[in-house]
Amino acid sequence: MGPMKIKESGSYRVFKVFNAIILTLISVAMLYPFLYLVAQSFSSTQAIVAGQVGLIPKDFNISTYKYVITDGKFIPYYGNTIVYSIIGTVCALLFSALLAYPLSKAELYGGKAINKFIIVTMYFSGGMIPNYILMVSLDNLNFEFHPGPTLLYTAMIENGIDFEYYSDFTPSQARLIEAIDQERLALCRAYGVKVRDVAQTFHDEYGYEGTLYEMIKHADVYKGIKGPSALNSRFLTEDIPYSLRAIQTLAQIANISTPAIDTVVNLAYILLGDDLDDGRTLSQLGFNSSTTVSDLLELCR
Repeated sequence: MGPMKIKESGSYRVFKVFNAIILTLISVAMLYPFLYLVAQSFSSTQAIVAGQVGLIPKDFNISTYKYVITDGKFIPYYGNTIVYSIIGTVCALLFSALLAYPLSKAELYGGKAINKFIIVTMYFSGGMIPNYILMVSLDNLNFEFHPGPTLLYTAMIENGIDFEYYSDFTPSQARLIEAIDQERLALCRAYGVKVRDVAQTFHDEYGYEGTLYEMIKHADVYKGIKGPSALNSRFLTEDIPYSLRAIQTLAQIANISTPAIDTVVNLAYILLGDDLDDGRTLSQLGFNSSTTVSDLLELCR
């Protein structure tokens, strides 16, 4: 006599189907960003900047991997990752064991109180340091390099002229970036965030010398990157409402004047109109005219 089979009810079969569908959707949602990054790693810089890369690589190449492997910093960096992982794991196991053993003893005085204290830390996070959150937002220089210079390329874009975004930079575009950067630095000082100016950041990241214009104009890493073929590119549709608008909001709260940023934002909304979202304005972020710098820092905790 074979094993007795348990008959599944109709509701249980429905549950299994929905369970499989939900788990599949979750798996796809988790895998998509990873597969997207893999596709980008095998695509050309021009295709990435133009937003042409999906899950399938565009202009397939392995130049990124060649650069990483031949870069003298890769081995030390990866070695640090291995060392930190090993040391971190050993320390975590060691200190967990040193704590767990005495707590396993019923006769330990105050053991129950210590256990409760540890359990509380598992449920309530200490939060992130406000300065770190702001630094990540204010140290991303895309909002300086993308919207303003793109608007100064308007004639070339609308006339269908093929050009390289960085190699065809003019001194005026670099001056606009520097003007926006000065407003960013003033904002950072108001919020107590320490960052480098744009020229120093460019020098530190790529090792180039000279003025900001000279470094951008002759940067080998930017060679071949084409400019957008339409004004409604992500350089404006993303960086204006979700970066520069947010910077405007931070400046408004801190009572910092941002004429260069305001000019870029206003011109973008004049030219693109409904193609741009309202973005991260004071009201959209849930703030009001009475919100202070201290209030915002407290919200970051």
